[in-house]
Amino acid sequence: MNLFISNFRTETKVIAVVLFALLACELALRKVERSLSLDLQHIRALPGIARNLAKTDGLRILFLGNSFTRVTVDPEVFKREMKSHGFGNIAVERVHPDGTRINEWYYTFKTYFVEPHLKPDLLVVITGRAHLQDQPIDPSALGAYFSSSRDVPAFLSNTTNSLDEKMEFFLAHYSAAYANRRRIEPRVFTRIIPHYQNCIQRIYEARIRTEADPRRNTTPVYSGLEQLLDLGEKASIPIVIATVPMWQPYSIDPEVKRLVAAHQMTFIEANEMEEIDSSHFPDGYHIDQLGAEKYTRIIAARFAKFFAEDPRFQKAR
Repeated sequence: MNLFISNFRTETKVIAVVLFALLACELALRKVERSLSLDLQHIRALPGIARNLAKTDGLRILFLGNSFTRVTVDPEVFKREMKSHGFGNIAVERVHPDGTRINEWYYTFKTYFVEPHLKPDLLVVITGRAHLQDQPIDPSALGAYFSSSRDVPAFLSNTTNSLDEKMEFFLAHYSAAYANRRRIEPRVFTRIIPHYQNCIQRIYEARIRTEADPRRNTTPVYSGLEQLLDLGEKASIPIVIATVPMWQPYSIDPEVKRLVAAHQMTFIEANEMEEIDSSHFPDGYHIDQLGAEKYTRIIAARFAKFFAEDPRFQKAR
């Protein structure tokens, strides 16, 4: 009996130490979380971005996407060009978490703008070739950065989500340490594994090539896009889906255009521009500053055209 009690006390102490260490790690991560990356700083600033846009006068325009939005859309050039077309009373904000796609965009828009009643007057989704297609979800990212507490019960009760996905979503939503494990790992592995960053970059490039392979016989599904369009309809927020040029020419699935038209939203096909060619992509993926200025001026002219025809946008004058 005494041996049992002794072992029990020892195990209890070990468990207490482990729990204390985990709690200390959690508190530390919450305190320094924003310093882990510029992208995380941007994500944690989303509530402030939403509030600032809601407080501005004029027509409030939100550009939503990933790094394509960050590097391709120049807000100052856009506002200047719109003013030259007679629409000077506008406010512009960009939301662009790196590596995100339609699933994250839907949750981001719902969580930070629609649910807290900080809705813009116009949502513009900037997309590349495949960002609107349904992809395997990232439960950690959704749980940690893009969902609200009211999404937790719905995600956990959704029968299409696996038990692993539910656990990832739940842990990431409530634990900063768990949510940011992928941001911490590279910092550690870079120090102990030779050529770690080069290997990761090669894996990423291989994945991009695989996604672009025309031999893949998968039929794209767009349920995430439909969710976003439905959300815009219910919230009475016009949505524009605008494509961007990439380092290789690509075409848009006609199903995307059909869905956008069916929801009476606007589609701007800007993935092929004579003014922009492969020389504007120095890293083989993102456009350079000159290309961004050209792109922004061109789409501003297209916005001005349908603004002039739609009474909902007349307060932009």
